[in-house]
Formats: sequence, structure tokens, C-alpha cells
Amino acid sequence: MGDIPLFGVDLGFGLVKVAGPGYRESFPAVVAELGAWSDPAGLVEFDGHAYLIGEPALSLEHRRWAIRDDKIVTVDEKAKCLVALAHLARHYNTTVMALATGLPPAHYNSPGRQAEMKQHMTDVFDFRYNGLPYHVEVAGVSVDPQSGAAFFDFLLHDDGELNTANADLLELRSIVIDPGHRTTDVCLMNGRKAALGNRSIMTIDQGVWTVYEETKRLIQTEYGVTKEPEEIDALWRRRESFRVSGRSVPLGELIARAAAPIARSIAAKAMRHAGDVRLWDVALLVGGGSHLFEGVLAAELGVPVRMPRRPEFGNVGGYFKRKLERR
Repeated sequence: MGDIPLFGVDLGFGLVKVAGPGYRESFPAVVAELGAWSDPAGLVEFDGHAYLIGEPALSLEHRRWAIRDDKIVTVDEKAKCLVALAHLARHYNTTVMALATGLPPAHYNSPGRQAEMKQHMTDVFDFRYNGLPYHVEVAGVSVDPQSGAAFFDFLLHDDGELNTANADLLELRSIVIDPGHRTTDVCLMNGRKAALGNRSIMTIDQGVWTVYEETKRLIQTEYGVTKEPEEIDALWRRRESFRVSGRSVPLGELIARAAAPIARSIAAKAMRHAGDVRLWDVALLVGGGSHLFEGVLAAELGVPVRMPRRPEFGNVGGYFKRKLERR
């Protein structure tokens, strides 16, 4: 399949991300049925179903996050996968592609789950998105573990060649920390190999959503009003404040206060997993929650921290770069 274009797809719980040479795109992993007064922008239609995906779905009360662990088997998950394919097909003007994607560590270690994902994603898909018809053939799918793949986003350029600015990682012991929407994955790397085999990767049940839940508690305690995590997420995406008794309340300060103890907890659990922190040379921070946790993690970990300019694309970039390197 060397002549078939290869791209990365990350069917995340918070954002769906796609990546290829010189291209990165994302949209919220939010699904909603089309209502009587809905704007049809963002509408995906397939197999008799019609769903709004991403930003257009965020404004609807009946929206839901597509957060199933199986990533592709349910209709909601298939809908967001098709929109990812549409972005890639449109940007690269192609109807045939191969995909590199990933699974959370616990599910990656299940061969049945990997096979299931490959089976459902390797197909010919006919659908409509934003009123346009799409015919996309996915000729093959590879699956990597999340967080471990992000190491290769640091190591390689978009053409699969070595990024000399980070070539020292080949000689270093790295702790990859990937705070996502619901969880945080940690992967221990010795050069380009997993440092402890199958025990190298762990998942911490704290992430961006944990911060939103703590922010909700702070708002209830200090202002006597209820803001659900979904609303906090929407406000934060738009960098908006909210109003209480006629005055504006900045959300950023509340989120920073909520994030600090969670970041300390993540750092402590990551260090327990790593063992003696003096044996590690660098922490690589990726994932959508990186900007929330960066300052505290850098202070708590006790090793130098590197974070890319767009850390939310760490995994999806690593997926396709690693596969390109092996072609």
C-alpha cells in the first residue's frame, strides 16, 4: 500500500483529530440528531441516519459526547469517523486512503478490540457531509497505543524522517504524559522502545473532564449557581466568562484553581509508575489537557518537560508518522 496516501485519525473522547503531511484538523466529539430548527451545517448522512457533528451540535440540548471505548462500532462513533474521513478526503482530494489510529492502553492490549476496530474502519464508505457526497475507500488500518504513539510525533517529521531537534530522545529515558478528555495515559520509553514492555503504559482516571467537574464545585460553592461540565467546556472553548447577579465572572481563574490539585495528583501517580524519577531524563507532555496542567506538572515531576506547540495532535501525528517511517 506504499502508493496509497496514509493519514492519522484520533477518535478522541473530547476532540476528533486528523493529521497528514502539513495538515492538522479537529472537531468536538459531540453528536446530536437534527432538530426542526437546527442549522444543517455539520450534518452527516449515512445508512438512513442523519446527525449533526462537532461545533453545530454543541448548541443543542440533546447533544451527547461520543465516548464509547470501542471507538467505531456504534452509530455515534461511526458518524464522527465519517466526518474525519470527509476532512481528509476534501483536503487531499482523494477517495482512497490508509489510516493509522490508536486505542487507550487497556483496550490496545486486547487483540479482539484491535481486530474489531480494523474490521469496522476498513471499508468503502458512501455518505454525505455538509450537503456534499463522499465516496471513501479505507484500504487498510493500523492501530497503535495512545501516548506511546505521541513519542514519535516528537521524534519524526511529517515525512517520517528523523526530527534532528529531538534526536536526543533516541538516547534518553522519557515519560510521556497524555492528559485527555476523560483520562490521562502515561508511557515510559527507553529510546524508541517501551521501557517496561507491556507494563510501560498506564491510565489515570483523571483528565480535562475532572477539571470541569471540580470547576462546577467551585462555582456552586462560591457563587451559588450550577454550571454543568458540558456548559463549562463550551464556555472555555470560546474563552467566555459567565454572569452572576449582573457581573461577569472570569472562568479561566476558576479552571486554573481546579486544575492545580488534579495536576499534582496526576504527577504523583505518574512518578509512582516511573519509580525512581532520577532514572528518567525528560517528560514529554501531549494531549488536549496539556495547557491546563503544564505549569504544575513541570514543577512537580522533577525532570525537564517538553511540550509541542499543538499538543492535542501528539497522538494522531505519531500514528501516521510512525507508519510512514516503516514504509
